[in-house]
Amino acid sequence: MIIRRFEARDMDEAVKKIREAIGPDALLLSARPRKKGFPWRREEVLEVTAAVPPGPPKEAQELEALRREILSAPPQPARPWWVLVGPSGGGKTTLAGSLTLEALQEGKHPLLVAAGVYRAAALAQVRALALATGASFREAGSPRTLETLLQHPGGGVVDIPGFNIRQPKETESFRSWLPVLRGCRLVLVWPAPYQGPDAPFTLAAYRQLGIREALLTKVDETTHPQGAEELLSEQGFTLLGWRGSPHMGEPVNWERR
Repeated sequence: MIIRRFEARDMDEAVKKIREAIGPDALLLSARPRKKGFPWRREEVLEVTAAVPPGPPKEAQELEALRREILSAPPQPARPWWVLVGPSGGGKTTLAGSLTLEALQEGKHPLLVAAGVYRAAALAQVRALALATGASFREAGSPRTLETLLQHPGGGVVDIPGFNIRQPKETESFRSWLPVLRGCRLVLVWPAPYQGPDAPFTLAAYRQLGIREALLTKVDETTHPQGAEELLSEQGFTLLGWRGSPHMGEPVNWERR
C-alpha cells in the first residue's frame, strides 16, 4: 500500500493532487488543518493523508500512477541518510530522534548512529532515543566503521557530537569523516538564539566544510528568530525547516525537503 501526505489550500485542491499523484482509486485516510511556515510568518494549510489500496490494478493504471508519483516526487539525496552537524547544545541529538521516528512512521527501517567520540552521558542519551523510538542503534568510532554502517539500505540518521569549529585540530578531525559521507545529506543544526557577533564567522566555517543546508532549532527561546534565518541566508545556507525546544516528540516544521 502506497501512503502519501499532501498539502493543499482546501479539500478540492487536495483531491486533485491525490488523483494526479497516486490515481483515482486512492483512499482518504485523514485530513487536518495545520500551521505551516516559520512562527513569524505562518499560513494555514490542509494536510491530507491518502493511500492506494492493495489489489491487482490494471497494468496501465499502475504504470501511470507510478509515473506520476516519480515525476511529482522531490529530488532525493544519493543516500537516504541525514548527517547532523552543529554546535554543542543545539538540539542535534533530540532532532536525530525526531527524524528517526519520522522515518519509522513512514514505514522505513532506519539506523540511528552515534558517530565520533562521545561523552558517556551523551552516548547514553542517543542510545535511549533509539530505545524510545524502536530504531536500531549503532556506534561508529571511526570513519571506516561508519562507512560500513552507511550500506544499510534503510538509511537513517547520523548524530555527530558538537565540536569547536574554531579549533583547527577539532575541525581537521571532523574533516577525516567527510570522504565516507559523500552522497549523504549534511545538515547544520543551528539554534535560533545564536546570533552574537561570532555567529557569521562560525557559520562561514561550517560552510567551508561543505555544509549547505540547515535546520533551525530553539526558535521559541528567542524574541527575534528571524534574525537567525537572515544569518543563515546571508551565509548561503538553504533553510529546510525549524522546531522549538528540543523534545523528541516535537516534529520538524518543514519548509522544504
